[in-house]
Amino acid sequence: MNDRRKVYLAAEAAGGVARHVIDLYSGLKKKGWPTGLILSTTRMESTYKTEIQHIPPSDLLILPMERGPHWSDAVVIAQLKRHFQKQGRCRLLHAHSTKAGLLGAALRPWVHKSLYTPHAYRSVDPSLSTLKRGLIQVVERTFSRTYDRVIAVAPAEYDHAIKLGIHPAKVRHIPNGIRLDRYFKNHALPSKCLSQALTIGFVGRLAFQKNPLLFIDVLYKISVVQPDVRAIIVGDGALKAEMLAAAQRYGLNGQIDWRGAVSAASVFQEMDILIHTSLYEGMPYTLIESAACGVPVIATRNDGSTAILGDLLPEAIVDSFDSNDLASRALSIYMKPSIRNDHVHKLKYIADRFSLDRMVNDIVVEYEHLLG
Repeated sequence: MNDRRKVYLAAEAAGGVARHVIDLYSGLKKKGWPTGLILSTTRMESTYKTEIQHIPPSDLLILPMERGPHWSDAVVIAQLKRHFQKQGRCRLLHAHSTKAGLLGAALRPWVHKSLYTPHAYRSVDPSLSTLKRGLIQVVERTFSRTYDRVIAVAPAEYDHAIKLGIHPAKVRHIPNGIRLDRYFKNHALPSKCLSQALTIGFVGRLAFQKNPLLFIDVLYKISVVQPDVRAIIVGDGALKAEMLAAAQRYGLNGQIDWRGAVSAASVFQEMDILIHTSLYEGMPYTLIESAACGVPVIATRNDGSTAILGDLLPEAIVDSFDSNDLASRALSIYMKPSIRNDHVHKLKYIADRFSLDRMVNDIVVEYEHLLG
């Protein structure tokens, strides 16, 4: 395999997008694909910054990017043009998430073939006004159509791409995958004794999309029934100050363990139940990882939770963003061992569907088709 088949993976990466791109890079390299990474570390968590330090410098191009539209985008585009011109026309560009998707569309004249993975189109956000959603859809439709392939990570995302006006022949559904051997498997462990304090967990960026303030509300509602409940919060972000203030109002600060942006794999085994509160998602790694660790989960309904849990664990999905509903569902798992044991048993089958090898193999098939 020669450099004429080199693929560049581009992302303004944080959270699950960073996990996806780094894992895809490793999987492609194992298969002998010449692969380069174009990343921004502006929002990248420290755990991922540590991981990319082990990537050969010749494979890694760090370009600071802002998440939203910014004057520096023109600088980034100019730098990438020069990079591709030095390398010869880019044979294959795979852009991930909205920012890289927009930049990749602008670079189309310098790219032979291109793919785009949205990781949740912004226009699926249920909090958007009708006008704002319409405007965002126009933008998403315009730049998505420039790509030779759009890879949807969830069935609902596939449907949304078609509704946006992307030709069905261009769209593929390839779910995310993880290295299952990374995670502590506790599917065979007995249910936790009720004499021990219930520990609920949150994993994700403390940002609007992840809706972490709802988690604080759920913690409070559970504390009314279980006063000794504990919480572990993994992640960091702009909403942390508001979360701290809400916890203080409820008198819960002493019951929350703020872990920051650490690897969730090392923390899941300390949780009894994961509470997933996101407003919208593509294919959240947090839910796949919790399944791999055998940690029961209660999730708000979004494209990602439906794709991962919907058929085997529909009872784990709550149709509202009501803290009472989420707290009630979590307490039922905690207080009823039979429900918990059934939940944990099904998680093993869910996790087995989302292997990294399967994801990489399916994506490689699309690369090979595009390169002929």
